[in-house]
Amino acid sequence: MTLTKSHDRIIPTEASVFLIINNIKEVEALKHEKIKVAEKRKNEICEAAKRCFLAKGFSKTGMEDVIKEVGMSKGGVYHHYKSTVDMLYDIMLKGNDYRFNKVSDFIEKNPDMSLEEMAVELVIAKMFDENDFMSIYAMFLMECKENSRLRKLRDEMKSNLTLEFLDFLEKN
Repeated sequence: MTLTKSHDRIIPTEASVFLIINNIKEVEALKHEKIKVAEKRKNEICEAAKRCFLAKGFSKTGMEDVIKEVGMSKGGVYHHYKSTVDMLYDIMLKGNDYRFNKVSDFIEKNPDMSLEEMAVELVIAKMFDENDFMSIYAMFLMECKENSRLRKLRDEMKSNLTLEFLDFLEKN
């Protein structure tokens, strides 16, 4: 980096400022890429956990089952998740995103429908929507009866979801 001295201060030249800015941009790009890779790994782990939960049930699925299913190292999985409860939490959040996207798409495709008609249609659509999240959600509710950590998670999700849903309604 080239610097010039002026009145006892070091002032970077235009070229050195350009290099600094480029380095900052490269570091930010690398951080963004690292975040994308981490998100991809977490998604892979959650998909493997979902398969295990659906096949064995939540209470009978251990970390070793998920590690085997996903094909990652123990350290790779434990880096992202400390327990199957943590995985279940993220799967539930993905289920919420799935549901919000379905509702948003429905609202967008039916702008002239009354609120009453829309509510009826959305409830029926939710009841008969075949997706893995429904089975996971039912399993989650059953497990809450026996697992205090899951009950706490349910209560936390309920509070957060209520706020998210109110925000969603305001936006749509």
